[in-house]
Amino acid sequence: MPTRPHQSSEEQPLRWAERRTIVGARRRELRLGQGLSQEALALEAGQGRNVISGTEGGRKGVASEAACA
Repeated sequence: MPTRPHQSSEEQPLRWAERRTIVGARRRELRLGQGLSQEALALEAGQGRNVISGTEGGRKGVASEAACA
């Protein structure tokens, strides 16, 4: 992921935000399908509940290793 403004287009941050939203919605769907609360998933995944909430809300990205937890 480019970190300097000149390394990406103006649309790139919008695409990343859209992808975070899609991934977060899917993660929430899977969690609810298993009957887990955010807190229960956080305990199982070794993450904080705020991380689960942030990724589901599309406010935070998630590493592929954490997504599979």
